[in-house]
Amino acid sequence: MIFRFLILPTIALTFLSSSPHLSADAPTEATLKNEKLTATFTAKSGLRLAKFHLSSVDINLFKESETTVRGLKTWIMNPFEIIEHRDELSTLDGRIKQVSSNQLKLTSAVSDKLKLQSEWIATLKDDQLDIEMRVYNWSNVSIDLSVWSVGAISPNAKIRIPFDSPTPSEKMKPQFPQELYLYKWSYLQDPRLTSNVEALSFSVGYPETETFFKLGLLSKAGVLELCKGTQKLTIASPHETGATYPEGGANISFFQTPTTAETVFAEIEHMSPIKTIAPNEYHSLFLTLRVEAITD
Repeated sequence: MIFRFLILPTIALTFLSSSPHLSADAPTEATLKNEKLTATFTAKSGLRLAKFHLSSVDINLFKESETTVRGLKTWIMNPFEIIEHRDELSTLDGRIKQVSSNQLKLTSAVSDKLKLQSEWIATLKDDQLDIEMRVYNWSNVSIDLSVWSVGAISPNAKIRIPFDSPTPSEKMKPQFPQELYLYKWSYLQDPRLTSNVEALSFSVGYPETETFFKLGLLSKAGVLELCKGTQKLTIASPHETGATYPEGGANISFFQTPTTAETVFAEIEHMSPIKTIAPNEYHSLFLTLRVEAITD
């Protein structure tokens, strides 16, 4: 296997506000639970999957600290980003509606700055959680936008991104490329990063280093794994062939602070393609989350 690299700068977004009324008496927290999985959501200071884990193991797979870096949330991105706008939607209070025993609808307020609104449709099935992250455009102009999911991870975990399996015709080629996107303040010799023929792996929080790190991949399957304690979380959002993605083309990525920072955390990220959203329409990112026990 060979790698194609793109060295990238950090990027960021612009826009505008006002719209749909939120019921003041609707709840801001709710839980979906079955025999296998438990998912706890909040709509306070942004829509978030606050906790997610096996029902038999009450240990959260996401970071829970009372900062903007917690849980799984929605950011936004476009080709002309203003960096401070990317997490605008994840700061807005919202409400939660119980659609059925296994489905919730989470709706944020509308951003006065951007005229955008976030909405989630979360459905818990027997062995998976499906989340549709929608971003509505309530402005009077069309907007080019990518919906971006960001999950915060605390130390003592391992992130793993499996490489795509080659098709039969690709196996006939002497070299099968996997496209990696390396950001300018990252380097492949980072001691937290390891790889083999099957996957890239990254240790969150160790060994000690004073540098930030971010790496993206163009992954057809769009699969990212997180191993923490006795649980393995898998998040999938398949790549859309021929579509334009932000940050050079990666559809999944991960980021980590220096391990010497006051607050050490990592982020796991999935991006939708950039699409033009007309006024009063929305663009979605679809995620499938699964958790299984680690037995060895």
